[in-house]
Amino acid sequence: MDKKLYPVEILLGGQARTYSPEFQTAEEHSAGWKRVLLMAHNKAHARCGCPGTDDRRLSIHSRSHSDRFHLARFPETGPEHSEDCTYYGVDPSLSGLGSYRRGVVQELDDGAVKIKLKVGLQQRPSVAPDEAPPPQSQSPCSPTIQPGEHDVAGPSAFPLDTGRPERLFCVVQRALLRPDGARSDYLFASTRRGSCYSRSGWSASWQDAMNAWIRTLDPSVRAADLVTHHPMYFALQDIRPTAVSMKLEKQAKDAYDFAGHASPSTTHKHYDRRRVRTADATE
Repeated sequence: MDKKLYPVEILLGGQARTYSPEFQTAEEHSAGWKRVLLMAHNKAHARCGCPGTDDRRLSIHSRSHSDRFHLARFPETGPEHSEDCTYYGVDPSLSGLGSYRRGVVQELDDGAVKIKLKVGLQQRPSVAPDEAPPPQSQSPCSPTIQPGEHDVAGPSAFPLDTGRPERLFCVVQRALLRPDGARSDYLFASTRRGSCYSRSGWSASWQDAMNAWIRTLDPSVRAADLVTHHPMYFALQDIRPTAVSMKLEKQAKDAYDFAGHASPSTTHKHYDRRRVRTADATE
């Protein structure tokens, strides 16, 4: 049976929009579809429009080492989709997977399958070689290469770090997606000239962003209202002191390193906004 791609409904900020299969796959809509997934990543709920059962929720994923995004079904939700849907999956209890113990075969969030084996596929030698190669002289600045540590390109002293902060990655990508499509040397640039924001321009943009955010939580606020006196309003300068104060309140060990000042007195003078301070009693 040929698999079919159905419309997808994305709920973001209380508003639901449906995107057709043509919009998801057509080349002329690729930039628009990428923008939709980027803005919805970690912020919206996606739902498949096939005539299946239950919720048929989909997950939005970013692909490693690229700026591309894709949809995938949630683990163990394949039977919720219709049989001709591209996200359909056979119920494990009705297939050959039913003979395996639960947890041996796992479906990951990105649609991949993880299999746990009792015996690993890679076998290490249990007997040391008769003759070990003589150690090579290295300069004091060169890293030490341990035997057996290598990647595809050859020996390496450090493991490859393939992870990345997904939230920071998405924030940067959203900032680079300018509505006018122009390129700029600034991450946060005004849309008209591509230059950096002026003080008044940045202040106005921050006010608009705070107004839009507060209106999602307080329906009594209108788009034209000034929200600087609203209880939920905060300024950009409040973010760092608030984060440092939370660290100090929790007595985190890295609170002073997190603040980034050499002197703890500077941290307490400028960033400590705790109203109530507690301390353990001595013996």
